[in-house]
Amino acid sequence: VSESTTTLEEEVLELYRSPIIGASYNNTFGEENIQSLVEKCRNLDEKKMRIMQGLVVSYSKSPDLATSFVSVGVLHALGMS
Repeated sequence: VSESTTTLEEEVLELYRSPIIGASYNNTFGEENIQSLVEKCRNLDEKKMRIMQGLVVSYSKSPDLATSFVSVGVLHALGMS
């Protein structure tokens, strides 16, 4: 795992964590997290975009409902299933 992949993973995880899901009316179900993650993915080059998509797919299988829900929302917004 390269340093840039590790950094990308850390950035993605931070977008899952912040803002806290349910902490505000605007982010009741992670809407802001989904928006931030989709924007991040769309602004990456092709290689990093594929890496991020792989991370999101793996997080979609998380036993944590919020993480899974946000991941599925991101995948849907990116046109993936």
